[in-house]
Amino acid sequence: MSWLFFVLLLVGSVSCQNEDTAVLNRSVGRVFGTTYNIQFFASKSISIKENLDSIFNYLNQHYSTYDSTSIISTINRGSKDKMVVVSEDFIAFWNRVKAISQFTSGYFDPSIGYLINAYGFGSKEEYYDPVVQWKEYVGVDKLVLTDSLAVYKKADELKLDFNAVAKGYALDLVANFFDKQGLSNYIIEIGGEIRLKGINVQKHQNWRVGIEKPSRNLDRSVYEILSLPSISMATSGNYRKYKSMPDGQRAVHIINPISGFAEESDILSATVFHEQCLDADALATAIMSMGYSRARQFVQEHNLNVYLIYLYEGREMIFASPMVKSWKNNN
Repeated sequence: MSWLFFVLLLVGSVSCQNEDTAVLNRSVGRVFGTTYNIQFFASKSISIKENLDSIFNYLNQHYSTYDSTSIISTINRGSKDKMVVVSEDFIAFWNRVKAISQFTSGYFDPSIGYLINAYGFGSKEEYYDPVVQWKEYVGVDKLVLTDSLAVYKKADELKLDFNAVAKGYALDLVANFFDKQGLSNYIIEIGGEIRLKGINVQKHQNWRVGIEKPSRNLDRSVYEILSLPSISMATSGNYRKYKSMPDGQRAVHIINPISGFAEESDILSATVFHEQCLDADALATAIMSMGYSRARQFVQEHNLNVYLIYLYEGREMIFASPMVKSWKNNN
């Protein structure tokens, strides 16, 4: 997901201020094993590093499988029926990702941590057998919420993994912070996932973002440049992140929760546009697992805004929903 965008970060401003007096602010750094690049305008230079660190630390304390003290790590290493105290935010977050899992008929599933570890993409290095009884360990119904702020597992081996939505959720929280500060024109990018608001005031046009051409090398050519309204976008793809398994097969990092296999899809990359970046992140992952035929039916049935690059008879093809086509035509 995180490498699929070439972002044209153009200057914006706070809408309530004169563009001649607005000051460009930029914050860059590393988080979640990737980079972030944030630009916004205000009436003066402002440092938001402490605010960002607070948001990122909070997310790690809740949802990082690499932090042994996090809530998710505590749940994952716990045994069946053992109560784990969680926060209100965790409950709300879990209900949200569970709803998306049900919406996608299980093609997005935050409970596939066992399979992620089995194929060597998790926080553990060792390999497990990815097929033996795995369905006993996967399923959003296997985490039970109690009336109090506590949860328990129905299976010892149930492992949660929120890597598919962590960056998207982080973007939503940063955007919420900006909105509370009265910032109306900004672009936030974390590991290639994007949430933006307002317009490029200096250019008198929408923010412009490029969708990268799928490539297994370091080629960063752009397929399309879209002129976007206030929206979030996330891309999922398998063409750069994969592993060679002990049996010589190649396992891709997006695992199909229905089949249990880390199998390549005929979709090379799936970009989803949504009001919330968490939703865009989750839906992009689900669409990759569906494959093109099922994904196109799902997208059209639910009127989703997507840009899909897929293979048909060995050729790269494009499917863009009508709204996305209109953003292309606005360039």
